[in-house]
Amino acid sequence: MWAVTRLVHPAGGRGEVGPARREESPQEILDRRLASGEIDTATYDELKARLPGRRQEPQ
Repeated sequence: MWAVTRLVHPAGGRGEVGPARREESPQEILDRRLASGEIDTATYDELKARLPGRRQEPQ
């Protein structure tokens, strides 16, 4: 029964048994996407510059 329950309600969903997961910050999402090869360095740099709290550097 435990295995069926874990398949139906994996950790992170309702009724979570394990430790609470926190949401990734925008910077962490960009870092993960770059590390996984989902985006290239040029896209990473462009998106990173658009993050809130980042100053736009003159080009």
